[in-house]
Amino acid sequence: MRLAHLVSALVLAAGAPACERAQSRETPREHGEVLALLDSGETALANGDGPALREAVNAWFALGVRDIDGALSPPPDRWLNAAAPPSAGEPPVRGAVRGPGVRQGALNAGEAVQFTRAFYAGRVSRITLRAESGAAMTLAIREKDGPLVCEHVARARPVTCEWTPVWTSDYLIEVRNLADDAARYSLVTN
Repeated sequence: MRLAHLVSALVLAAGAPACERAQSRETPREHGEVLALLDSGETALANGDGPALREAVNAWFALGVRDIDGALSPPPDRWLNAAAPPSAGEPPVRGAVRGPGVRQGALNAGEAVQFTRAFYAGRVSRITLRAESGAAMTLAIREKDGPLVCEHVARARPVTCEWTPVWTSDYLIEVRNLADDAARYSLVTN
């Protein structure tokens, strides 16, 4: 344990950043799958398509989608209530042990939401923000009590921040609505 503290002290003393430089990337495949699943489920719900909703529910469990805070997230209740019942003999869906994290919400004009999430040292960390209806929203990530790691504005397309922490730590994630009206957002993490 002392060696780990010594290495951390040397890294800080050398002025090294706590993570590799954040980059903007195309939306990762896994994040795109979750965003597409949210879209297909909502479309099936709007069209009253019970079988398509059943497929969306099964895909939700298969992907192992979880709440950003770590708990396995059930599909939206409105999907479950409107989905066609499983057919006779349909096997139960078994989800991934640790799937992507997702959070959806709505913000009034100028409003922001902040929360913390731990990311592991040496593993690439990714967060994707999609602002619904083309509203302008910022995604900002900071080391807890530290410097800004990444900041991007989402408008018509999702934006992704990607970085690799040097050590396991909590990061502050902020989503801010820059639009003049209330707007919804979807956030996906690995």
